[in-house]
Amino acid sequence: MKKRDKNLLPEKLNSLLALYQNGQLEDAVNLAISITKMFPMNLFAWKVLGVGLNNAGRLSEALVANQKAIVIDPNDVETYNNMGNTLQALGRLKEAESIFKQAIALKPDFFAVHSNLGNTLQALGRLVEAEASFKQAIALKPDLAEAHSNLGTTLQALGRLVEAEAS
Repeated sequence: MKKRDKNLLPEKLNSLLALYQNGQLEDAVNLAISITKMFPMNLFAWKVLGVGLNNAGRLSEALVANQKAIVIDPNDVETYNNMGNTLQALGRLKEAESIFKQAIALKPDFFAVHSNLGNTLQALGRLVEAEASFKQAIALKPDLAEAHSNLGTTLQALGRLVEAEAS
């Protein structure tokens, strides 16, 4: 790799971040692909690629990107969360559950993983466990509206209507 290429990396990563934050996912995916070809060990590019592909409905490709990101940094909790979301979207719920639990083992206070695990458990019909996950997400981030809503849906399915309404 040429020194000039290495000097371009910060500029490319800033562009990638801007594209992603502005919702220009197709452009972000294309730039992430370019970056991963030039810098195959760049975790950020693989993570953006995985999320961008997932959001574009290109789930199998997103799964591969997430797997590569985990190889680069097996302790990156966000990548596990992203991978769990992709597995969930693919309908591979047991695998998603396992990945979310790995993420929780890495960072027990990451509220989003607890909420996403709750969604997976809810989809698996394990409502009592889903309730516990949503409550943990809420304990970690009390203003997480999605977790409150999902907890309410779960409590309603459990027949606990007064609690569901309160949630």
